[in-house]
Amino acid sequence: EKDLYDYLPNAFSFSQPTDLVCSDFYWTKEYEDHIFVILVDCTSHGVPGAFLSMIGFEYLSEIIDLMAIRDPAKILTELNLIISAALTQSTESELVDGMDVAICRINKKTNTITFSGARRPLHYVENNVLHVIKGNISGAGINLQSREPEFTNVHINLQPDTILFLFSDGYPNQFNKQGHKFKISNFKKLLLEITQIETELEKVTKLGLELNNWIEGYEQLDDVLVIGFSYYNTQLPTVKRRKRKVQKSSE
Repeated sequence: EKDLYDYLPNAFSFSQPTDLVCSDFYWTKEYEDHIFVILVDCTSHGVPGAFLSMIGFEYLSEIIDLMAIRDPAKILTELNLIISAALTQSTESELVDGMDVAICRINKKTNTITFSGARRPLHYVENNVLHVIKGNISGAGINLQSREPEFTNVHINLQPDTILFLFSDGYPNQFNKQGHKFKISNFKKLLLEITQIETELEKVTKLGLELNNWIEGYEQLDDVLVIGFSYYNTQLPTVKRRKRKVQKSSE
C-alpha cells in the first residue's frame, strides 16, 4: 500500500521500537477530498502490544474504508466500542492496557485539518511558535475501563508554514542513567529545532541522535514513534487566520 510519503512528500517518520516490532504505528490514506494521518500508541509491549497493534490497524481500515466513517471524533468513538468488545472476548485481553490515538483529517479543498485525540495531542508550528491541541481525556482515552468516552473535533486553518507533529509518549517519557526523564518540555524544544532543519532525512537523524545520546548507558523503556508532516494547497484562496473551532463528535 501507499505510504505516508506518497500522500505527503514532505513528511517524515522516526520509529525506534524496544523489541523487533514496534507496537506503535501510523495509518494513512488519501481519499478524494481528504488525507488521513493517524498515530496509535499501544500501551503494551511485546506480544500484547503486537496483538493490539494488529487489530487496531485492521479496525481502522474497517471503520474508515468499509463503514465509511470519516469524522475523526466518530472514528474514535467507533474504534473504542469495537476494540473494547474484541478484547473482552480475547484470551489476550488481560494483558492489554489499551491504545491512545491521534487522528488528523486534512481537507484538500479548504486547507484545514480536523483533529481528534484519545490521550494523544497534536503539536504544530506556525511562525516559529509551537501550538498544542490536547487529546480528550474523558474516559481516559481508548481502553477496557471506559466504554463511552466523549471525543471532540478541533478544526485548524493551515498556513503555508504550518508543520504538524504526532508522536507516541515513548520519547518524552524516556529516562537516562541519572534517572532524569527527557520530559515534554525538552521534546517541544526539539520539535522547534527540527522545523529549522531542511531535509526530512536530517530531521530523522536529529531525532535519533538526541534520543540515543539521552539513553546512553540506560535501557529504552518504550516504543518511540514521531511523525511530522505539512500540507498546503497553493491553488486555493488564502484563508485568514482565526481562532480554532472545537466541535462535538458530530459535524
